[in-house]
Amino acid sequence: MPGPKDLDPSSSPRTLLGAELRHAREKSGLSQEELGARLFVSGSFIGQLESGTRRIQPEYARLLDDVLGTEDFFRRNCGVSAKSSYPTHFAEAVEAESRAVSIKQYTPTLIPGLL
Repeated sequence: MPGPKDLDPSSSPRTLLGAELRHAREKSGLSQEELGARLFVSGSFIGQLESGTRRIQPEYARLLDDVLGTEDFFRRNCGVSAKSSYPTHFAEAVEAESRAVSIKQYTPTLIPGLL
């Protein structure tokens, strides 16, 4: 089993929250699977939250605060990490584009059956 992935909290607010989640989880002495069981999610879901690949939603922020005893830390900060200068329906696409290695577009020039 691979070791924990190094997190760079300075890369985005989402990864900063993920690093804080990992710190709080380890301070509580819980594994990702144990924390996931308490939240009724999988351990890999917790790993995605910690690595910043998945955004912490308000309902999970509330549960994390309750389980980890972090008062209102995740509740207050999950809204800040979700803020973007782009519309909410487009923010995820912009984040994915910034991580992309290549961008490809499929544009068919021939419609089969018409010729």
